[in-house]
Amino acid sequence: MLRRAARALIAVGLPLLYAAAVFWATAPRPKPQRPDRVYVRTPPFTVTAKAGPAVLHAPDPIYPAQARRARVQGTVRLEIHIASDGRVARVAVVSGPPLLVPAAVAAVRKWQFEPGEATTEVLVPFHLPDAAEPEPNSNTKTNPTPATGKLRRGGAETSRRKE
Repeated sequence: MLRRAARALIAVGLPLLYAAAVFWATAPRPKPQRPDRVYVRTPPFTVTAKAGPAVLHAPDPIYPAQARRARVQGTVRLEIHIASDGRVARVAVVSGPPLLVPAAVAAVRKWQFEPGEATTEVLVPFHLPDAAEPEPNSNTKTNPTPATGKLRRGGAETSRRKE
């Protein structure tokens, strides 16, 4: 009787197991979804030869999905006021593509500078990963510091003194 049960199990079980394996192997797989965010692999900003307050922490901006779909690229220029504790107190947009401005402002608000009040400009570039890299300019370099070293006090430009 035990042999008869074993034969029945083999006769019925193995074909069922084979059918299940074939079904699993040929089942359509769901397409992987595209991420809604693409992290910018380029340096977070470009600066001129003159340096401003030292940057302690500068998280990369997140490329907006709508701008990525529209293939919008460019550089956002922001004027920022650094508070005495090194946090970004105020951000004003100087220029840049409108679709990229909110992402640049959100990223710059998270930056941390060395303590001391200052007002400076920063450039936040957005380039799609598969796009051709722009030609480097002779008067700019990539460095984690703000775009200009000129600090403004009361609307007049001064040297690199802290307020």
